[in-house]
Amino acid sequence: MDYMKVVSRVIVLLFILALSSQAADSVYPATSLVTVEYLWSSQTPAAGESVDIIRILKNNESFPLTGLYFSENLPPEISIDSYIVTVNDSAVNSDYTGPLPDDIENGFDCYRWLIDSPDPISPYQVTLNPGDSIILTTTVSCSTEGSYQLPFHTVSFYGNGDGLFAMADPESITFGPPPDTIPPAAIIDLTVEPVNP
Repeated sequence: MDYMKVVSRVIVLLFILALSSQAADSVYPATSLVTVEYLWSSQTPAAGESVDIIRILKNNESFPLTGLYFSENLPPEISIDSYIVTVNDSAVNSDYTGPLPDDIENGFDCYRWLIDSPDPISPYQVTLNPGDSIILTTTVSCSTEGSYQLPFHTVSFYGNGDGLFAMADPESITFGPPPDTIPPAAIIDLTVEPVNP
């Protein structure tokens, strides 16, 4: 990969991390060296504005991870506009499913990304080797102002013959009013006309 492309991606990711809401998911079993982060590019976007959910899984173990599977549960008012899955900055295919209304939690839509299928003839065969990172970036939007609860999100995988998973406590996000784009002078005429007696 082109050196400047890699540098620019790292700079963009660092910028997003600095401005984002960030949480580390709990990985089970707790002795695992795998880390999972869940980031919002903005915690208070305007209604109608796109915002990224960035999920980063880093394999700090000495063995590969297989069976990678991400899921997300969102209120039906929040829609997924696009997504991309990368391993070490290279795009990989995934089997995307959703929205699945009330599939896991009543009142929420479930979305799933199968990255590494246990089926040997599946086209989705991505192993995360030691030191590798996988990033799922999902762009979402909501046209209705309000504060929304996000019940939970998960990632599951296998490593060294064991099943592992990560999940986090419920979160919330607020989509506020859209920014005011009308200049004050256009609302109120502030010019003063001289009055002739």
